[in-house]
Amino acid sequence: MHLYSIKDQTSNAVSLQTILEASYDDAATTSTFAAATPTTQSASSGVAGKLISPSRAILVDANGLQYKELTEKGLMGAVLYYQATTILTNIATYDNTTLVGGTTAQEKAWEFSFKLNWFEKLGQLL
Repeated sequence: MHLYSIKDQTSNAVSLQTILEASYDDAATTSTFAAATPTTQSASSGVAGKLISPSRAILVDANGLQYKELTEKGLMGAVLYYQATTILTNIATYDNTTLVGGTTAQEKAWEFSFKLNWFEKLGQLL
């Protein structure tokens, strides 16, 4: 019986970088066409292009997702993922026995890595 590790089964997974680069390439093509025809709506079901509404025009991919949103959300997610995994990689080095302010250093690191204390801090600011 041959056991496979998770790494073996996910090592060929598409990376965020690959997805964003493909999106940028597609956005460049869509943007060039949209600029050449500023008043023409070019997006439709399954076709990347420009959607025009009375108040604005937006570029979308073939699935209707806005390129701007893909970039913003993709980068934000990458930063949060990096921060969480960096903290969690070192979590075993934090003290998990001494309580300071009701939590241990390890608990605080865990909460910080997933921003579980944001709502508490937001409440203090309001």
